[in-house]
Amino acid sequence: MVDFRRRLSALLFIFAALTLTFAPARAQISDIISIEVESAGFDGQYRPDVWTPLKIRVTNRGGDFSGQAVVRPQTTTGISNTYSVALPDVARPVAPATETTAVTHLYMIGDGGELTVRVELINDEGRTVASTDAFLRDLHPRDALSVVIPPQVNLNLRGLSAANYAHHQAGWTPDDIPERAGSLSAVDLIVIGDADTANLSAARQRTLRAWVQNGGHLILTGGGNVGAMAGLLDLSPVMPSGTITWDDFDALADFIGTAPDSAPTLITAGDVGDGGRVLAGTDDVPLVVRHEIGGGTVDFLAFSPTLAPFNTWDGMSELWRTLVTSARVLPGWAGGFNDWAGAQTAVEILPGIDLLPSAWSLVAFLLAYIVLIGPVNYLILARLNRRGYAWVTIPTLIAVFSVLAYTVGFELRGDVVTISRLNVVQAWPEREEAQVDQVIGLLAPRRGLYTLALDDARLLRPLGDSGGFAGLGGRTDNIEIRQSGSGFQAVDFAVDASFLTAFGASGVVARPAISGAVTVIYDGDGNPTLRGFVRNDSGLILQNPVILTSGFAYALGDEMAGNMLNFDTGVLNISVREPATASRLEYLRGGTPISGFTTSSPGTVRGRIVRYALDNADAILHGQDVPGAAMLRHLQTDAEKEMARRDIFLRSVMNDQFLSTGRGDRVFMVGWTNEPVLPEVVTDRTTREVNTTLYIIELERTVSTGGAARTITQDQFTWTSMERDTILAVGPVAMAAYSDIALSFRFTPLPSAVLNRVDELTLILERSAATRTGGLIEVWDWSAGEWVTIRFDESSRITLDDHQRFLGPLNAVQVRTVPRDEGGAISSGTPTLSRIGVEQSGR
Repeated sequence: MVDFRRRLSALLFIFAALTLTFAPARAQISDIISIEVESAGFDGQYRPDVWTPLKIRVTNRGGDFSGQAVVRPQTTTGISNTYSVALPDVARPVAPATETTAVTHLYMIGDGGELTVRVELINDEGRTVASTDAFLRDLHPRDALSVVIPPQVNLNLRGLSAANYAHHQAGWTPDDIPERAGSLSAVDLIVIGDADTANLSAARQRTLRAWVQNGGHLILTGGGNVGAMAGLLDLSPVMPSGTITWDDFDALADFIGTAPDSAPTLITAGDVGDGGRVLAGTDDVPLVVRHEIGGGTVDFLAFSPTLAPFNTWDGMSELWRTLVTSARVLPGWAGGFNDWAGAQTAVEILPGIDLLPSAWSLVAFLLAYIVLIGPVNYLILARLNRRGYAWVTIPTLIAVFSVLAYTVGFELRGDVVTISRLNVVQAWPEREEAQVDQVIGLLAPRRGLYTLALDDARLLRPLGDSGGFAGLGGRTDNIEIRQSGSGFQAVDFAVDASFLTAFGASGVVARPAISGAVTVIYDGDGNPTLRGFVRNDSGLILQNPVILTSGFAYALGDEMAGNMLNFDTGVLNISVREPATASRLEYLRGGTPISGFTTSSPGTVRGRIVRYALDNADAILHGQDVPGAAMLRHLQTDAEKEMARRDIFLRSVMNDQFLSTGRGDRVFMVGWTNEPVLPEVVTDRTTREVNTTLYIIELERTVSTGGAARTITQDQFTWTSMERDTILAVGPVAMAAYSDIALSFRFTPLPSAVLNRVDELTLILERSAATRTGGLIEVWDWSAGEWVTIRFDESSRITLDDHQRFLGPLNAVQVRTVPRDEGGAISSGTPTLSRIGVEQSGR
């Protein structure tokens, strides 16, 4: 008994000693190694289902440390996967009482809702040594998000949003800019002012450049610090040469109708670069200059909006709104894939891949089994006079055939992983890089753990279980996306045999050697003729190349390989015009269009062009449909599978909103290939590939009228909501409103459609055939600053008298509906006014 007590006392003493020894050690680790989130998303805001950057700083006050920062679903609700980034080695400080730091970005995707993101610091042994929390608030998909660099409290962009939606403003330093192209896809506008960009890293410059050319809007502001633009000269429409003191800003009144008081201030002087267009000022003293780069827009302001007299100028908000609403519009495919479930269905269709043995081989196997176990077995035993042995031979044959079936099936399935890719490549004139968006499916031959690795700068994300038509969708809960300087990896994710796990990827690639130019010649009625050429020096065979512009597709033939093709469409007498295109403030990037404002009906020719056309424009223009989703389970031939794969692929990319394709005044050549764009590596596995690649090449465009008068039709305008009361996503098409509210919209001509002189202004008021009643409409008088009421009858066109007063910046026109109880033409239930448009004529 005494020995037992002694042993128990000794054990308790050892336990207490260990507790006292290791408890301080744990406390000391958090004192020695710490982690903090310097910048969470966009000042604590994020867009669901879009990449969100976290800027992380690790501080070391003790020994050498290496490890990774991790965000995982177990400690952060509202995310579906684990995101980790390898940290640079944080070496031991060189002297006591000092510290070393490492700063990096971790990229994650939130599912929605308010998030408390826990970032854990895990060492190479897998032990969590420190952690910190960051709070993120989700944004509505149609809320606007702007980033101001550097943070400026007196630069207020409030109001730069669609009516009834919010605008959110984040402040960053230049070092907060992420180093991965695609990580800014949540941002609508970036304003860079008095920031030191001279030391902006090449990776951050590449991120900004990729964001702009993929549809971003960048505004550079000048003032006294010319060196602030040193790292952005390749994006600036003005090459700065110095500063001058200037006090004459009347040119702004010519642009937006108002100007600040005359007061001397420093502005940036310089030469307008190639492609730059002076919106306000002169070539000698440009105040506002615009340059369209790729699919995006860069504006230059020679002055600083944070300095007098602009910091107290009431017209600054109108200048911001004019710049944003007149920026280059975004086509339906600008955001890459918007329907992930549809894309996963398309990636599961595998032309040329047979997942099951042929029916004849199965029939032959079953016949052999039946013949051997029946007649052959009986005849042999009868000949040997050993029929009683059947109780042994039959089970033996069953066992042999079972083993044989398993072995043959196992060998037929093989160990080759199938990689199925959908690639969208967008390229623009005079740009060296192109945007690539992908869906990558990994079809596993056997159950196991797989690692998918990218060795370039693309972002990689898992996609959820689509439940696709082929039943190949595999669950992708909590896949670890490991990030490092060498690329992204999906690490050790489980896939069952014959199931497909899908991923999304995006990044930049070298521009393909495919180009072209087109001259758009407008007649007096606004009908275009397209004349130009396309050239393919890429070595790729483009299948079914098509010329696309607003509401029209022109087939170039079956294929194009290593040659130049000239084309002339003749006059395109477009009888049914698209409505005005939603401006950037109304565009829903990377989301599902609101019901009622999606692509036009597939039963119409234009609907087929918009949704299906790119695989066989001739068939579509002659009214032939391609296989629909209901026929997918009955696909037999590889040709049928390829057609259906392309069809669903297109639907998942083209996000046409408010009945408009968003192509505006731009012209594109589109074609297909079955070649890959970028490789991926499935670690320690042999792979085979199925590729479907869609190339979208914007052509260099010149507009010509031959000096004659031109009509700017309604499809050559953009629109922005100014007033919608409690109604959310309603535009000037497919309108439905209530008797106690008014709707107002601003219509702005596209850049190539801004007339130097407007001779005639016409309102287009389309109504349902059953309700051709008249009513009231209001038009904004820019000179008087008030609404003018216009009475209209059953006609769908109203030509306005004294129309110059109704023309605002860039010939913009603002129109407001009048509720029925005030004499208007919109009522609850059945709307009489279904579409509003604007038309201008002049030179």
